[in-house]
Formats: sequence, C-alpha cells, structure tokens
Amino acid sequence: MYEEHPEFNPPPPNATLWRYIDFTKFVSLLDQEALFFSRLDELGDPFEGSVPKATQDMRPVMFEGMDIPSELIPNMIESFSEERGQRVRRALVNCWHENDSESEAMWKLYGGTSGIAIKTTFKKLSECLKDDTPMFIGRIMYIDYETTIIGEGNIFTSLLAKRKSFEHEQEVRIVSGDFKQEIEGGQYYNVDITTLIHEIVVAPYSPRWFVNLVESVASRYDLKAPISKSGMDATPIW
Repeated sequence: MYEEHPEFNPPPPNATLWRYIDFTKFVSLLDQEALFFSRLDELGDPFEGSVPKATQDMRPVMFEGMDIPSELIPNMIESFSEERGQRVRRALVNCWHENDSESEAMWKLYGGTSGIAIKTTFKKLSECLKDDTPMFIGRIMYIDYETTIIGEGNIFTSLLAKRKSFEHEQEVRIVSGDFKQEIEGGQYYNVDITTLIHEIVVAPYSPRWFVNLVESVASRYDLKAPISKSGMDATPIW
C-alpha cells in the first residue's frame, strides 16, 4: 500500500504517468494482476543506489565528529559502505515516466514497434497498490555525481538519485519498503488493474495485426480501459 515519506517528492495527483513495456510484460501484468519490481542493481545503470564522489569525500568528516579514534575510521567507512551496498541489492523498484504526452525517446528505449504504454495518473497509481508492503513513490533527482552532496542518513536518498544523462527519462519511481532479503531478479506486488490502467497506447508504426492482438488479449482479461494507437504515426500535412 502507498505511504508518504519525507524523502520522496511525489507528483501532483493528476500528473500523467506512463510505463513503456513490451508485449510480454503487458500480458504478464494482466495475468499476474501485479506489477513487477526489479532489483535496483539489475536495472542496467551501475550508478543506481550509489552516492556521488563529493558525498563519499565527506564520510571521514562524518565519522570524525563521533569522537572515534582516527585509526578506526577507515575500517568504519568501509563497513558503512558495505552495509549500504547490501541494502541497495535488496531494493526493489518499479519505474514510470512523467509526461503530459508520449515520448519518442521512451518508445525507442523501452517499447519498440511491438510495445505498449500503460497510461495512468499518480493518484491512480498510488491507489492501485494492494499489497500490505509499504510502497513509497517519488520523482527521481538528476544530479552531478562528481560535485553533489546528498544525505546518507536514509537509504532512500540515494535510491532516488540518477546521473543527469538520464534526465530525459523524467522518472517517477515506486520503491518497496521491504529490505529484509535479496530477491533474485525481482518480485511481483499485487495491484488493482482496473484502477491502475487508465488507457493503453499501442506503439507507433506497429502493424494492424499487433493492435488487434493487444485488443484481443485485453478483452480476454476483461480489461475495459480504452486502447488507442500512438498519435506519433499520424500522417503529416504538407
């Protein structure tokens, strides 16, 4: 279930969110009636969950203020770093794109011609989460990983930061509040599909048979949300 958290900056209730996925993941969503949360360290960006260099450089100062013998500080910093790494490996997330309209870049990255986009709002996303596990939702911060200093008092701070080169993703991230163990690959969390899916948009330049297939699968799972073809392949006017 959704819970607010001071480290998270959620979008406004009516903000439009998109999840660009391939067809197999769409079928899995309907079949499982659940969103798949991936391990943070398996998203493909090696910097996920890490801290900027400037933050790392501040760690000796943090421990020096604790009246600890100076010879013990390097080992304590190493232990602190290892513990953070363990928590990052236990972090499970589900990612969305915030935008009023479709994104060509997101189609190319995550959809392709055989992809679909789930369209919803922040309000619907927060209300669809049925699992008892606490879920936190917030916008990603895009920062300079050389110069930015972020707080280390809460693991969520680094889970909500990415390099500026990913700023085009305009990501809103759901983070599971369960850090008890490392789960291989990821985990499904139950959702109310009817609440979640406001509209289904089929990828631009996809063939008509693929649109028919999406409609057929949606009907089979009794999904009532409207299905439309991407507006990006409209015919230009000269």
